[in-house]
Amino acid sequence: MQYTEVFLSQISDPFRIGLLVVLVITAFNTAAQTGFVLPLLLGTIFVAILVPAAMGDDRSDLIVPTAVGLFSNVLILAVVLAIRLIFLRLRGSDPHR
Repeated sequence: MQYTEVFLSQISDPFRIGLLVVLVITAFNTAAQTGFVLPLLLGTIFVAILVPAAMGDDRSDLIVPTAVGLFSNVLILAVVLAIRLIFLRLRGSDPHR
């Protein structure tokens, strides 16, 4: 598969998107106890490795899907965090909570 095909399949994967949305929710809910950046970073890496390893067709080469997965995860996280920020600003809540 080409890099663009891998990227487009990953960026539109509902399982990956769902995992990252739940990761953001969990990171914000547990930020007081565990911090925010490190769990979000480790969760992003975990999802990038988990999805190709669990659902990939070719188990011999996980490097390309994992590397592209890190990039697509960061983009998905940026969109999820931006949507959360916009929602909280429109609602009038403190976005840093």
